[in-house]
Amino acid sequence: MCAYVPAAVDLAAAVLRADPTRTVAALAEDLGRARERFPGLAGEALALAAAFDLAYRDLPASRRRLLRYLGLHPGPEFDVAAAAALGNLTLLHARRALTELRDRRLLIETGGRFRFPDFVAAHARRLAGAEPAVLRDAALDRLRDADRRAAARARHPPDGGAATDHY
Repeated sequence: MCAYVPAAVDLAAAVLRADPTRTVAALAEDLGRARERFPGLAGEALALAAAFDLAYRDLPASRRRLLRYLGLHPGPEFDVAAAAALGNLTLLHARRALTELRDRRLLIETGGRFRFPDFVAAHARRLAGAEPAVLRDAALDRLRDADRRAAARARHPPDGGAATDHY
């Protein structure tokens, strides 16, 4: 069902790990149904789309929402503060959500920064584009505001110490 594509197998395995009650047979059935939603695709593209679709649908609503808003981020990677701003979350809630998305193989974390695996990025951006414009604009406004605040703190650190970058 994953066409021997390692990234699709990894996503499917993460779906199994997230729900220990789900059987491999049930996963295969779920992947088969997901594949039906992409009639114009074949091979690797179909396997990745179906695995992403299943992994995305398996997320709690709050995680699906954050994943969509992360698709709005203009850069290739982001930190917890950017995710918090986009998702209108506290830093603690953003960290927990990013960790869950990472554990489900929908994000990659390197040195406290996150990015989408290549095939997930396109899906996340597509989902973000489907959000109502007013919600997309509000999320991007929050990101710009957070970026301005971080830049101001970098120019004028409250403790007089060295400035750090947040994005």
